[in-house]
Amino acid sequence: MSHKVFSLSYGITTKAAFGKKWKDQEAFRTIVTKEMLELRIKTK
Repeated sequence: MSHKVFSLSYGITTKAAFGKKWKDQEAFRTIVTKEMLELRIKTK
């Protein structure tokens, strides 16, 4: 389920930011995951 949600989020975000779907989904996932973990650490 989380993979489907992430894929939908990825599609919407990249189309909004770049005007098309970005080809390297794995790089996008890595960046988003890293940023989410940093935000989580900062809020504790």
